[in-house]
Amino acid sequence: MTRICGIILFIAALMVIAACNSRDAHVPQNGAQHKKDSTINLGNAINKIDIKPEVENNNNTNEIENLTVKKTLVKKVETPTKVYYDELERLSPKDSLQILFIGNSFTVLNNEPTLFKCMTSEACLPAHVESFTHLGMGVNFWMTDTGCWKKIKSRSWDYVVFQDLQSYYYEAFGTYPKGVFSNNLKFQDSIKKLNPCCKIIYVAGWEQQGGLPARFPGDNTDQLIDRILNNYTYLNSQTNVHNSIAPVGVAWKRSFHKRPDLVLVSDDNRHPSKYGSYLYASVMFATIFKQNPTDLTYSWILPEQNTRFLREVAYQAVIDTLPFTNLESISIPYTRKKSLLKAKCGYSNYQWYKNNYIIPGANYDSLIVKDTTAFYSLSAKNETGCSLISLAQYYPKPCIDPLQLAKFGINIYSNPGRGNLTIEFKQATNGPVQVHIFTPNGKMICKLDYESIESQRINLDLDNLPSGIYIAEIIAKKNVARKKILIQ
Repeated sequence: MTRICGIILFIAALMVIAACNSRDAHVPQNGAQHKKDSTINLGNAINKIDIKPEVENNNNTNEIENLTVKKTLVKKVETPTKVYYDELERLSPKDSLQILFIGNSFTVLNNEPTLFKCMTSEACLPAHVESFTHLGMGVNFWMTDTGCWKKIKSRSWDYVVFQDLQSYYYEAFGTYPKGVFSNNLKFQDSIKKLNPCCKIIYVAGWEQQGGLPARFPGDNTDQLIDRILNNYTYLNSQTNVHNSIAPVGVAWKRSFHKRPDLVLVSDDNRHPSKYGSYLYASVMFATIFKQNPTDLTYSWILPEQNTRFLREVAYQAVIDTLPFTNLESISIPYTRKKSLLKAKCGYSNYQWYKNNYIIPGANYDSLIVKDTTAFYSLSAKNETGCSLISLAQYYPKPCIDPLQLAKFGINIYSNPGRGNLTIEFKQATNGPVQVHIFTPNGKMICKLDYESIESQRINLDLDNLPSGIYIAEIIAKKNVARKKILIQ
């Protein structure tokens, strides 16, 4: 009987294999597609590999596949032999940062954690982001709330961002409501006991627009924000308190004075408007990842020219307040001397990154920079085994002016409204030509290889790219030409 069952199972397996082969035989194979014109649509190619916000899972690594475009037979159609991403750019960090926002209505309104997450996704920075909020509550509530501690215990968080009630901190220097000071210390100690490597970030923000002149004669918004920051600084200066402060309020002050037309508060003059929440998220991006968000293009539903200003203000606020926010204490210090980057001694498990992507084999305390067209950062472990990341070192990509382009016999011009880019050569180019498209912070969007340029012209369709400023780079006969282009 056993033998008969075995024979039946064997025959059934053969039938399944045959059915699968038959199904595969009827799948149509994609043949070569004939191009109608010489325009290459980079936007469509990029859309195929656009990095989406990550879904919660155990593997947060984003991989970008190589793209290839075959050369067509149409006469004098300059089609690239390859469209691909640099090998380095295809390697992303294996581990996502685990980030928890704990807050109240200032966090909930406009969903600031989601704005932050969208920025990290565009920057290709793997991050798992969650939030736990309760309207109108602060540290005196969170310290004993079971739901809050259930969320804190649910993961090994790398960062806990704590948006406390700002009214707790706008009193005179060193003055807090009952329980606030002691509960902050207990809150920190309890989190550190669960995870000694967790970094706690206090949000030193804003409160009532116009200040509290009824309580503090002559008070205004600037003075109120200064008191909040000073009281957070005093709290953070206590023995065994080594947390960091996100200078959201400082960024608000600067935006008030530079762009008063961008209203950061809602109708109640307290809660953030859409611009206020966006600025808040930008400060958190710069604080946690220690990078400049200015050249990101994610603008939510706001005009790009305004959000770019807010991102720039956010980063400068973080950099200028480093002596007060203790951010450097959770950063790896390293020096830059020409092309040599060298980390401070006393760390282990070094890993260098270029444009947020792993540099294979770069596992030492120093790095010789060969490509000065990007930004570099470093991760390592301190003496307690906790992972830290450094402030990013930026190497701006220079642009060549029109006179130098003419010297090379290359002319680059674009139609911003339509997203078209045209590259003209004075004469046919027999040797290989490379075309690169970069974001302003040096991240390569795409790379195209041509065996030769017989028609003396390349037309690129960039219409599907997000609006913003990009850099086109052309390499031909060992000459390198670069020019900024605008996509609207």
